[in-house]
Amino acid sequence: MEANLTHEPGRFISRDVTKIETELDNLIERRHNQRVLDEGERQVEETWRESERREAARRREENRGGWLSWYRCLEHGYLERAAECARRADRLASLEIDDAKGDAV
Repeated sequence: MEANLTHEPGRFISRDVTKIETELDNLIERRHNQRVLDEGERQVEETWRESERREAARRREENRGGWLSWYRCLEHGYLERAAECARRADRLASLEIDDAKGDAV
């Protein structure tokens, strides 16, 4: 008696169907977990990079503001010093003029 193989397609499968389904589920779950882990890492890394860019921009702006304040302070000091030097020069010039007038008399 010959078996009709066309009516029994799974006859030569040596594994149990539930075992195959379990292995497939495990494979799908592992790949899913790995994908979530990988994509999560990429998302976290990109978020971190963006945070670093914002922090660097904040530090640059803070430094720029500090240097601007420093140079404005220097400018103010130099302007005061320049005005003082101008007053002294004017005083010396007026003394020279007075001395020259006194010598001419």
